[in-house]
Amino acid sequence: MTASPLVVLVHGWGLGPDLWDDLCRAWPEVEAVRLDLGFFGPPALTVDCAPGRPIVAVGHSLGVLWLLATRPFPWSALVSVNGFDRFTEAPDFRPAVPRRLVERMLTRLEQDPAPVVTEFRRRCGLSTPAPSTLNQATLAQGLRLLREADARAALPPTPILALSAGGDAILPEGMAENCFRAAPRLTRAHRADGGHLLPLT
Repeated sequence: MTASPLVVLVHGWGLGPDLWDDLCRAWPEVEAVRLDLGFFGPPALTVDCAPGRPIVAVGHSLGVLWLLATRPFPWSALVSVNGFDRFTEAPDFRPAVPRRLVERMLTRLEQDPAPVVTEFRRRCGLSTPAPSTLNQATLAQGLRLLREADARAALPPTPILALSAGGDAILPEGMAENCFRAAPRLTRAHRADGGHLLPLT
């Protein structure tokens, strides 16, 4: 009898593992582990899984790029929710986010981090301000990953499901279609609306 998969959930930049609360409540039969990249508290990045048990990695936004760039554990399938295998523009990757926008966020983060995170969350569709316990160094590390990481040439052979939505201010539709082109086993699903917070919308 094949073991049921363990689902590992990874949130995006400026967010925390509470992003997945509603999904986990709606999914009581699924065993899920929520990692914490440590933007507002101590990071929690350990996955305890029995040998041979399949893992489905589910990342949101930066969480997908982090999974692809760091490969913290082996997975059997990857679900990208508003995610990408590269974030900033390159000669062979357009449309995408201009590198200068991420660099500007990094500069502002060094001066006064709270407004940067709150403004980003607002653009995502969250009206709540950022938690007061900001980990500035970890937030900066996340922005540097967004600025520099490129996982396009090393996509895993495992299946990838890429979920995107209209009205996404962070990952516009043209850029979403440009992601994961080199994936050997790719399925795309696009909603007409939903914005950048599909785990909530």
